Amino acid sequence: MTALTFGPVTSRRFGVSLGVDLSPHSKQCNFDCLYCELSPAKTVNEAISTPNPASVLEAIKKALKVHPETEYITLTANGEPTLYPHLEELVDGINALGLKQKLLILSNSSTITNPKISKILHKIQVVKLSLDTVDESIFKRLDRPHEGIKVKDIVKGIKNFAATFKSELILEILVVKGLNDTKEVFEALNEVISTIKPARVDVGTISRPPAYRVEGVENEKLQFLASQITNIPVAVPWDAVYKNQYDFSDEELLELLKKRPQSKEDVKRSFTLKSKKALEKLALSGKIKTQNVARVVFYRATNS
Repeated sequence: MTALTFGPVTSRRFGVSLGVDLSPHSKQCNFDCLYCELSPAKTVNEAISTPNPASVLEAIKKALKVHPETEYITLTANGEPTLYPHLEELVDGINALGLKQKLLILSNSSTITNPKISKILHKIQVVKLSLDTVDESIFKRLDRPHEGIKVKDIVKGIKNFAATFKSELILEILVVKGLNDTKEVFEALNEVISTIKPARVDVGTISRPPAYRVEGVENEKLQFLASQITNIPVAVPWDAVYKNQYDFSDEELLELLKKRPQSKEDVKRSFTLKSKKALEKLALSGKIKTQNVARVVFYRATNS
């Protein structure tokens, strides 16, 4: 029998996570993204070969007995987890266990326009949605969606969802060289993201062998693109950022943190000792606050 859980996996953004595979036998997805680490497959609009919720719940309970240090239970799939036909029953079942672990789902955002799916996602503590571009032509070439899926509808669906979701919403942008790697693409994304107001935006690039012959972008380019997202905490891979350490005045620090909240890792790696002391002083004065977003702690100006 194919395993329904995997890990725990340790990640920089979510700590220790137990993966739950809702499509363990084959890839079932309504996208065929160029950067996907799974083998290419024809898109589908429903998942047919799936495990029953009772067996998934039992697998989770068994795994947590062995790995009680787990911090997150992550619903994922060989494809898109929201295509799982018993998602509501499973989410209700996990929540009924009263676990200390937070429930997280990783979705490509394609079904967010479905009121039933939106209702289910409202029961999950951390929802991570992909939004690689808001340009329809790039979306079709990069994410290769099932017929009828439009990025304009996805954007509208995310906005509607975010307006009523009270837990942690995270958006993810995966950058592919030659497709969504321009300042213009990210300026358009920033305009949309500023209206969604997620708790955090994760910006990354290809780090594992992709399904198709595409490439990621260089670290400096990734950091430049991430800097186009303003007024929202942004997380990028740690090794993609830090070449220099910088001195900031109090005024410069406050202006920076208004426009671009900095994670503890940002501060550790890119602030000089002088800047770190200035940050501590501003925090003690109440001009700077910390914000914990799914285990990533950010500093931001209190009036931002």
